[in-house]
Amino acid sequence: MWGGGVADGVMEATTKQARLLLTAAGGSGHVEPLLPLARAAAGRGHAVAFAVRPWMMPLVEAAGFAAFAAGSDAGLRPVRRPLAPVDLDKEMRGFGAGFGGRIARERARDLLPLCAAWRPHLLVCEETDFGAMVAAERLRLPCAT
Repeated sequence: MWGGGVADGVMEATTKQARLLLTAAGGSGHVEPLLPLARAAAGRGHAVAFAVRPWMMPLVEAAGFAAFAAGSDAGLRPVRRPLAPVDLDKEMRGFGAGFGGRIARERARDLLPLCAAWRPHLLVCEETDFGAMVAAERLRLPCAT
């Protein structure tokens, strides 16, 4: 449990256990890099859960962690395909509209009540989870990427 107060925007630890909510806005390539950190934190006695898109919940649960749905699976086609030729303009348009737009709005909307209910002390966000970063800012929660 974390206690004390917020001093200069930084929470002070009074005991060793914390509640970490790890967040990922995409698929397995966004979730799997967080798993070693989750295992290490859980191994030290911290409470760890994930907030992921619904189709990633089974992957998180199979790894032994609690999973909460945040955002939708809209527009997803979870099929592995061969690498496509590089088209930087197309990638930038898709990334901005997706991760920086619709996905971020959906995830921020869902993470606000989730954080109010689960009460994490820290959000650990993968680098494209802008919605989680916005939610953390709004809730004045520490956030790491």
